[in-house]
Amino acid sequence: QRVTAEKLTRIEFGETIVKQLTNVKQVRVRDLNGCAKIEVEKVMISSFNETIMNTITEKLKMIGFSAVEIDKDGYKPGKINVIAD
Repeated sequence: QRVTAEKLTRIEFGETIVKQLTNVKQVRVRDLNGCAKIEVEKVMISSFNETIMNTITEKLKMIGFSAVEIDKDGYKPGKINVIAD
């Protein structure tokens, strides 16, 4: 995928939204063809209940993501390089 200033801004804003709504310190939002894939430490995934996910989804869709999901495998640095291969 092409990296654009718009995508980077949306990702950064998405990460800020997730951090503010969950108090999770380590979060990555990946933009996979317009879908936001949220990565957090595996132990934190359980704190993303239905209410929080609904709020996150609503906010991320407002900034341009078409869909939102949480990565059940958790956050791993460099993970996107593996996905892209």
